[in-house]
Amino acid sequence: MPRIRDKSKSKSKLKTNMANNFTNPAKVRWESISKEFQEKVLSNVWCSSCLKATTIINFSGRINKGDLILTGQCIVCSKKVARLIEGE
Repeated sequence: MPRIRDKSKSKSKLKTNMANNFTNPAKVRWESISKEFQEKVLSNVWCSSCLKATTIINFSGRINKGDLILTGQCIVCSKKVARLIEGE
């Protein structure tokens, strides 16, 4: 029997977890970062509720004082979390 590929699994986790609420400058900055580093950043966010590093989901992005700020939810408890990526 031929194997049928599930196309839903081929989508990037990054795109499915983005809330699509990026400002234009934030989107440009985020897309300039390698996919490998994006994955590392998204899976290394501190949750003050869980008291440990977690993965951010449903995130959005904005630029503040040259830094990229991602805000979203903890994958475990759904509380608000944020991650700052310093500007150059």
